[in-house]
Amino acid sequence: MISKRILFSAVTLLSSLAGTVLAQGQAYFPNTLGLTWRFSNGETQKFIQPDTIKGVKVSILMHNVGGQIVQLDYLEYGKDGVFLRGSKVAGKITWYEPRIMIYPPAPLTAGLQWQSAGATDKEKKNTLQYIGRVVGQEPVENEAGRFNAFVIRSDITTSSGAATTVYTYFVPTRGTVRITTGDGSQVNLLK
Repeated sequence: MISKRILFSAVTLLSSLAGTVLAQGQAYFPNTLGLTWRFSNGETQKFIQPDTIKGVKVSILMHNVGGQIVQLDYLEYGKDGVFLRGSKVAGKITWYEPRIMIYPPAPLTAGLQWQSAGATDKEKKNTLQYIGRVVGQEPVENEAGRFNAFVIRSDITTSSGAATTVYTYFVPTRGTVRITTGDGSQVNLLK
């Protein structure tokens, strides 16, 4: 059964992965070694050395809170989008088959919708489903600046019945500038 921790891990990734998206001139969804972001909830994210896991070359996004690594996300980048292959939390790797699409091919536009699902076991009893939709644009002002951001609604459910909705405020030339979670709390990009 997919645990609440795995759902939290997926929410954290899906909410924050857009923070890795910078100017289209560099690449719409860059994953350059050393890229780092700081958020108002105390989390720092950084791309560390890529690796090959289970035969798949992945970029690794490290999540650090209070000086402790809390999660590693294994991401696959390609012309067909950005995919979550797996995550490592508390020493345990969760691997998704098929891979879960986090973002479709660039560019994002208002009204665009995509969905994906992956299982963590061969019997496909433990699944995570992701539905993303660009619902519009809104102005955002925070410590990082003033922006006109795309609002991306992410609905995440598991086979165990756990579910959440996250709104990501995304600026193509900057990445995620705000995240609003299902309970209404906000996380802002600081740098």
